[in-house]
Amino acid sequence: MKANLLVVIFSLCSFSIFAQCEDNGNYWNKSWVSCEKSANPNPVRAESHWLLYELHEAHYLDSTHICNANRVGESGSGVFELLIDYSEDGEEWIELGEFEFPRADESLDYAGFGGPSFDGALVKKILFTVLSVHDAGDCASFAEVQLQIDTTACYGELDECGVCDGPGEMAWFADADGDGLGDPSTVIIACDQPDGFVSDSTDLCDNGALAWEDVAVLFSDNGCLGCHGAGNIGGLDLRTYSSTMLGGNKCGPNLLTGNNFAGSILTPGYEGCDTPLTLPSMNSRASGDFDDDEIALLQAWINGGAPEACADYQFPIDTDGDGYNSDEDCDDADADINPGSSEIPNNDVDEDCDGIALVIDEDGDGFNSDEDCDDSDPEVNSEASEIPNNDVDEDCDGIALIIDEDGDGFNSDEDCDDADAGINPGQ
Repeated sequence: MKANLLVVIFSLCSFSIFAQCEDNGNYWNKSWVSCEKSANPNPVRAESHWLLYELHEAHYLDSTHICNANRVGESGSGVFELLIDYSEDGEEWIELGEFEFPRADESLDYAGFGGPSFDGALVKKILFTVLSVHDAGDCASFAEVQLQIDTTACYGELDECGVCDGPGEMAWFADADGDGLGDPSTVIIACDQPDGFVSDSTDLCDNGALAWEDVAVLFSDNGCLGCHGAGNIGGLDLRTYSSTMLGGNKCGPNLLTGNNFAGSILTPGYEGCDTPLTLPSMNSRASGDFDDDEIALLQAWINGGAPEACADYQFPIDTDGDGYNSDEDCDDADADINPGSSEIPNNDVDEDCDGIALVIDEDGDGFNSDEDCDDSDPEVNSEASEIPNNDVDEDCDGIALIIDEDGDGFNSDEDCDDADAGINPGQ
């Protein structure tokens, strides 16, 4: 809502008025009347009837509302044509323009009219110079002007961002990990907050590195310290970094390798540390409950080396360029080995990183398919005894055994005397 400065002609709270004569009053039916012209305060104006309003302090003004002379029988002396000048500093004059004021109707409910606008100009003094009145008489009369202050104006200093008495451009710090805290080493000076930047500058690990302080809160928030705090059940004390690194009686330091910690939290009787944990899972014993995001955060910290300080965090790398980082690639020096690879059986290599090298022995004879020439027949393998003259290579040497000792063209399985070439089924 805009504020009004009511300039009644001779009863002013925040104005001083200078004119050629006075008629005490503070209503529109009381008027200023001048019947003799005099030297104008603005030296470029001729002798004239004039009114000068001086504000006690400069204001940014907007619109005006005018009440012309309205006393019965005297509206003809009301101002018709006039010039309005104003001064910002009380010394130099600026012409607002030449205007025509309508004649008042001398009624009891006369409400005046909307006058000229100052369009937000800074004003210290206002000068009305009368050029003519409605009845062309010798006297000029006028009742009241209301001035509306521009409430959007700045009375202080506009900073380079256009803000009144504002701080100017601010420092904004990169928040790459989206935690609301900024990296003091990456800063932009700007009026408006850039995307991905915040005003905070306290995040020394904005690159996503994790430290003990990021995971320690998980143990307290999920009620783990009731068992693994002062009580040290299983020798596991999660209150400090150094005590957590010891890992307790079962896992020892291996707790912070692989998926052991997550397993002990989620899996009853977890066996990942060689010695099975006899207690239920930590989640089932604690008052809290680790959710998937918290487990992922804990695992990421462990994968990064479980450092105490974020500066020591080890980011996953992809040395062999196969698209799998070292935290999930079981051989990051071989691009053919990663979780997306196809397993080659019976080569003692775990190509797909599932922890098992694929072995195939379909007939269960103890010989894998890569060395068993018929892995569907347990009687055929590299150590089987060859049965002669049956067209079967039982011992997988590539040759089916044929016996024809007397060379008569009949094998021993059909030659009744394979030592005598003259004796055979063809005689």
